[in-house]
This record gives sequence, structure tokens and C-alpha cells, in this order.
Amino acid sequence: MKKTKNRKWLLSFLAAPVLAGLAIFWACTTVLNHAGEYASPDDIIDRLTATNGVYGPAVSLRVPAFRQRLYERVTPKAVAIGSPRIDQIQADDFSVPFINFSGAESLDDLQRLCTALSEKSKPELLILAVDFWWFLGDAPAAPEMEYKEKPGMADILKVASWYMTGELQGNDTKAILSGKSPNVGIGGILHGDGYDRSGAYVYASLLTGAQPAPDSKFEDSLGSIAHGEKIFRWGDDINATQWQKFTALLDFVKQHDLPAILLLPPVAPDVLDAMAARGKYGYIEGLRLKISEAAASYRLPLFDDHDIRFADGTSCEFIGGAHGGAVVYKRVLLDMAVKNPGIREKLNLPGIGWGIEHFKGQASTRTGEKDFLNLGCKKTATP
Repeated sequence: MKKTKNRKWLLSFLAAPVLAGLAIFWACTTVLNHAGEYASPDDIIDRLTATNGVYGPAVSLRVPAFRQRLYERVTPKAVAIGSPRIDQIQADDFSVPFINFSGAESLDDLQRLCTALSEKSKPELLILAVDFWWFLGDAPAAPEMEYKEKPGMADILKVASWYMTGELQGNDTKAILSGKSPNVGIGGILHGDGYDRSGAYVYASLLTGAQPAPDSKFEDSLGSIAHGEKIFRWGDDINATQWQKFTALLDFVKQHDLPAILLLPPVAPDVLDAMAARGKYGYIEGLRLKISEAAASYRLPLFDDHDIRFADGTSCEFIGGAHGGAVVYKRVLLDMAVKNPGIREKLNLPGIGWGIEHFKGQASTRTGEKDFLNLGCKKTATP
């Protein structure tokens, strides 16, 4: 009899954590599925089209597939390809259908995306944005993203950890399970952050101050400049292998008759001044000259907007040290329109002009923006 009681007690003891684990597994999986983290690209696009919401995944890696499907469904006349630095080029600035492919992390990525687009319907305008640090010898090639069909254990554990640390709470769960949000993905539903139906990114929680800015006062950028780290690694010369990748990309563009223009995206003026004062970035000036010569040789328009002060851009209009906001990119597009009639006819010039005038000094074209970078910026746009 005693052995039977002990066995029952042992089974109960062992069953408790198993049942608790199953309950956590079910709860986290339910949250992930209801949030749309694993929705198909078509379902995501249909939702955003119906609600004008955003797609803000927190754990799934479907953004590349989402953008590819966007391209197939929209058949854009204008496309921008580059790193997340250009994710503020927005569809409202164009008079033709536009898609933003701001997911490249290297010249290899840029080549992959151009190859993929060459196999689809060609746009009439292809903006190729090139980052300066891609031309250093240690520039890494970003790995291919894994496409997930359903929640994996790592995703479930991540969500469980958010509940344990208080990052996710009961009200958040309610908001996700209600299905009332116009947005898709945990980040979209809870914070309003995510990709819109053109592939551009909305930084709602950052701009309103609800989430802290990763580059507040440009401290991260300035610290990287001081130590030669991250994207601000020091260098005197560009790397020959990386340059060969770039010229191979230009060869590909010409061979496939892609209507490309080259863009060197802006860096915040305060950060540019710090880079100049450090005196460790000789390769950038050499690179700008070499890209200018290559653009002329390949007969491709080049817009060198590395220093946006020529167009009256300010540091207050940036998301981070090397990441321009929507107003910065309106200035970039306006410069393109002034210099190139072929580009001009594809742009919404009245909207661009109004946005610059009404939201100058802001990173976004939204009312209620805070001085989220803590630079002492005056955000004047009001509801």
C-alpha cells in the first residue's frame, strides 16, 4: 500500500511540470498564431490592404517573402533596394506604384535582390542605395533568412520569456487575441511598428517616445566612431574584392537592362562632423569619387546625398546616426526630381513639397512626433 501511494505521489510530482509546460506551450502558440506571426504573405497583404495597417513581426522571418509577394501583386513601376537605411522612402512620394526593398545588408544581398527582380516584371525606376561600409575588407555577407511555417521551440521560449520579464502582460494578450487591431504581428499590434503595404517601415513607438531610441543623442554612433566599430569601422582604402562585387553588380544591371540609378544615402550632419574630426575615414572620400567615375562609365545617374546639408537636411530629421527619416528622403527625392526629368515624372512632387514644408525638422510626416533622439529638436507639426 505504501509503495502505491509513493508511486502516485511521484507521478503527480512529475506530471505537474509537464502539464505546466504544455499550458505554456499552448498559450504561447495561441498568441503567436493570433498575432499573425505565421500568416502567409498573401494573408498579410490582404489584411494591410483592407486596414491600412502595418506588419510588425516579433519572431517570424517572413519579411523577405512578404516583400517578394508584394512585388508580384503590385507590379511596381518604381522600386528602391538597399539596407534598412532607406526604409523611409515611402509610396506616397511616388505617382506610380512603388515597393521598398530595404532588407539588404551587403553587396551580395544587393546582387541577390537585383537577380530576383530581373526574373520578374521590370520596374521603370530602380533606386540602388549603396552603403559606404560595404566596401571595407571585413564587410560580412548576410545569411539567407529562414522561412518558418509554424512556431518553433525557440519562438515559444522567447514569448514565454517576455511574459516572465513583464514585456508581455495580460492586456497585451487581450489585444492580440481580440483580433481588433488593423496590424499584423506582435510588434504591429502592440506598438504600431512595422512594414506598411509598400514595404516601408513605420517607427510609431520610437517617434512618439513610447520606446527609447537606440541611438539617443547619437551616443551609439559617436561611440562607434570613437572606437572604429560596427558600421563606423575605420579605413584608409576600399577593399578590392568588394569593389569587384560592385562592378559585377553594375555589369549585371547593364546586361539585364535594369533602369537603375545609384544613391549614396545620407548620414546625420552631427555624425558626419564627428567622422571628419576623427580623421579615420579616408576610404569614404575615395569611394565617393570612385563611384562617381563608375557611374559615369556605366552611364548610370548617381545621387551622392552622403551629406544632406546641401538640401537643408538636419540631424533632427534622422532616425539614427546613419538612418534618415521620411523628411530626409523627401529631400533626396526632390533633388532627384530637380536633376532628372525621367525620375521627376514618377514622383508626387506636390506631396513631397508639402511634406518638407510642413514637417521640416521631423523624422516623420506625422503629428505628435517627440524629440526622441534627445537632441533638443523642436518638433513643430501639430494635429
